[in-house]
Amino acid sequence: MSSADGRSPGTPAASDPPSKRRPRRAGMAALLRNLGVAHDEVKYVSGTEPDPVQSTKLRFVSEALRPSDTTERWQDFLGEAPDIRSALSSLQIIAAPTAQDEAEAIALILRSTIEAKGKTAALVTPDRTLARRVAARLRGFGLTIDDSAGTPVVRTVPGAFLDLVLEAVDADFNATPLEWAIHGSEHGWYAKSGDYGTTVELLLRAGAKRPDTVRGSAAVRAALQPAL
Repeated sequence: MSSADGRSPGTPAASDPPSKRRPRRAGMAALLRNLGVAHDEVKYVSGTEPDPVQSTKLRFVSEALRPSDTTERWQDFLGEAPDIRSALSSLQIIAAPTAQDEAEAIALILRSTIEAKGKTAALVTPDRTLARRVAARLRGFGLTIDDSAGTPVVRTVPGAFLDLVLEAVDADFNATPLEWAIHGSEHGWYAKSGDYGTTVELLLRAGAKRPDTVRGSAAVRAALQPAL
């Protein structure tokens, strides 16, 4: 997304004084510096140029992201008399009382858009917890979405197992990872799909201290039984 003058929202304008040219999106600014590309050289992909209303909207977002010590330049923006009303005509604000309500509202909006012929929708958020809540709600509607951020390794079955093994090594096999595996086999996120029995078996082979009582899922209890 770029502003009307070719800048991405949050990037400093060339007309800003040096003391105020502090990038509001440091990551993008650092990337451009590393590539040796000036802000003015960033162009729209052919066919994606915004119309006048979109340009005003992008400019508005760019101005809204100004650092606090440059907000006096808002007066310059307002002095240009942009058509802010039309630019913000499609903007909606939803005040959700809880995080779950927030995810529910977003999921409903996405579903209604997807169900409209010829329309697409995307959720852009740095909040991975919110993204997972929305994705889970959409799955409840029978919709599978493509999460471009991917799934954290520790939330996959192999990743969870590797995390347990690393914790076991780091803790010198003081039984804590084994207890986690036993507990997780009944109450963990992957209690139904995770191979906790194999995990427990491997931890025991690696030298983990066996528990005094046999508990956990059926697979875990089977893995613990020979060790007792």
